[in-house]
Amino acid sequence: EPEPLLITLAIRATQRVDAHVILLVLLPPLIYESASHMSWHVFSRVSGQAFILAFPGVIIQAYMVAAFFRYAMSYGSAAEDGLWDWDISLCLGSIVTATDPVAVVAALHSLGAPEKLADVIDGEALLNDGSAMVMFLIFFGNARSKALGLPVHTIGSGVALFFQLSAGGFALGALAFLIVSTWLLFVENDWRVETGILLVGIYATFSIAE
Repeated sequence: EPEPLLITLAIRATQRVDAHVILLVLLPPLIYESASHMSWHVFSRVSGQAFILAFPGVIIQAYMVAAFFRYAMSYGSAAEDGLWDWDISLCLGSIVTATDPVAVVAALHSLGAPEKLADVIDGEALLNDGSAMVMFLIFFGNARSKALGLPVHTIGSGVALFFQLSAGGFALGALAFLIVSTWLLFVENDWRVETGILLVGIYATFSIAE
């Protein structure tokens, strides 16, 4: 039997990596990079449109994607008449709705589009990761509870959990900002210490929220 290709071994090794490792290593710096490049004055100017796109917009898009895959793909069980379960479909919908706008914003700048349009897209991208992640946690929890025979979230409890997690994340982020910014005030022109404080703050905040 021939030796497997190196790419095959790499794929097999990747499949054994816990998904939480990738999430905890890659996502926090990406969120910080997006937030640190956004001016507060710019964000406050477009925050209304960004919130509409990142919360109601993401929810509507997730349900549209879920409906498409539920009725277009025959991967479901016989109990669902060959259709995907709604919670499984919404897990996929919440995953694919969080978009990365880097290429879009670069294209807008090169085409000379209004700056406010790029600011709205940047602001929405900063928020949609959080809203999509909360939706995924809710629907994934429902799917797992169904598989284990446990009670699932109702519409009311799901909406309440969505706002609880969203507001809790905002409050924790504000508290972390106060702690880290105050800590940095006591550091004078030492980039090593400043970088270390930022890394600790970024990963600790995300880990606590998670």
